[in-house]
Amino acid sequence: MNRLSLFLKLSAVVFLAFFIGKSSAIAQATVCPTTSSYTYGTNEDASDAIDFVVANPTDLISMDFTSGSTESCCDDWYITDGPGGTGNVIATGSGSISTTTTYTSTTGTISFYVESDFSVNGSTFNFSVSCSSPATCAAPTTPIASGITQSTVDYTFTDNASATEWQIAWGTTGFDPTTATLDATNSSIESTTNTGISGLTASTDYVIYVRAICGAGDTSDWSAAESFTTLCNSVGVPWSEGFESLTSTGTNIYPNCWFEENGDWRSGSGSGYASAIGNYYIYNSWSATNEYMWTPGIDLTAGTSYDFIFNWAGDNNSGWTGDVFVNTAQSSSSGTPVQLGTSFVTSSTSTSSSWTEVTESFTPSSSGTYYFAIRINATGSPWYIHFDDFSVAESPACLNLTDVTASASSTSTVDVAITDPNNASEYFVTYTDGITTDTVSPNPTSTSIPLTGLTVNTSYTVSVQAICGAGDSSSVASAS
Repeated sequence: MNRLSLFLKLSAVVFLAFFIGKSSAIAQATVCPTTSSYTYGTNEDASDAIDFVVANPTDLISMDFTSGSTESCCDDWYITDGPGGTGNVIATGSGSISTTTTYTSTTGTISFYVESDFSVNGSTFNFSVSCSSPATCAAPTTPIASGITQSTVDYTFTDNASATEWQIAWGTTGFDPTTATLDATNSSIESTTNTGISGLTASTDYVIYVRAICGAGDTSDWSAAESFTTLCNSVGVPWSEGFESLTSTGTNIYPNCWFEENGDWRSGSGSGYASAIGNYYIYNSWSATNEYMWTPGIDLTAGTSYDFIFNWAGDNNSGWTGDVFVNTAQSSSSGTPVQLGTSFVTSSTSTSSSWTEVTESFTPSSSGTYYFAIRINATGSPWYIHFDDFSVAESPACLNLTDVTASASSTSTVDVAITDPNNASEYFVTYTDGITTDTVSPNPTSTSIPLTGLTVNTSYTVSVQAICGAGDSSSVASAS
């Protein structure tokens, strides 16, 4: 027999022994109750699972852990309800396993294993396995919340006990129905598996539990908790936010009812490239892709024009694209987002760390609650873009002038041209050489105004306001 043939035969024997060893490990199972441990090695998977089974086929089988962890970045633990890591996954995770959770299988089998890479940085899993008779009154499934408003929530669940009545319990985060005093303010008896709760507080985190009532004195365990947060109350106009009420800053720290949709938004105080207008602002960072920041809901009236105003500052780099949206939902994926105006900054613009005010007007076609948003996109080149001093108010009746220009037509005459969206009946015009200020009198009524008798070879600044009515004028617009 040559060396190659001998090597192949020995390899086949080794592989067969390994395969049989693995198969035998999967086939063997320990009958509960028992205590055991599991120390995992490198490159393990479901073929290394340990199995436990019931003695009585109708029993439940459960695992309770006292310690154990995996390398949180790279190794995952699994608990399944089938032999050899098969069946449904009861629980999985990385890092430390819960020592307060009981993991239960209803199939008569429970299996545990770790999927690991080439290194081990975890600790031994220690646990007990127990069996128990099925509950005569089984707990319902975890309720599912839907239709959440500022004060109500709908929910549905699945009965597992052929019950006809169920007790619902709810409270703010941390509420425990096993220790709380249950009364009409936090509990109800229902005869349907889909109903709702009212009288909740806006912008509040809640949990819901449910248990079946199978007969007099016979109730199931409470279900697992369903968590939800009620919507924020909308606000009226005028509305403003300068972030001065913040007591701390960082990722996901914003005033109540603001919503970050995607990205690396955060609040700060001089931590970017611009100084805050007051003490605090919000900002976004590089490599942004459709990253929105939404305002709270604001009540607007159909047919009324509103101005959404904010200030922004860049980082002296190009690469930013910024857009403004309004929507009836606080999300770009719901409702019908409408872009207001054009981009207030484009990727080719070299930004400044000084603040620039942006105003976008919006007239809703129907009354209701609306949300405004800034959307940021960026290449990997820039660092931070900053925002501060947001507001919404009714648009002034006398709009700001679109443009004012001044051009010399002779050595002593300048022609002033006004672009006015108001078509005002008259204008208040002044001009100054920096020393003396003169007023055109009477108020001009034309958008083309000659200024005569000026000093030769002298620089002047012209300021113009549209007068739309008594006490109603535009902001001042200037040209030099």
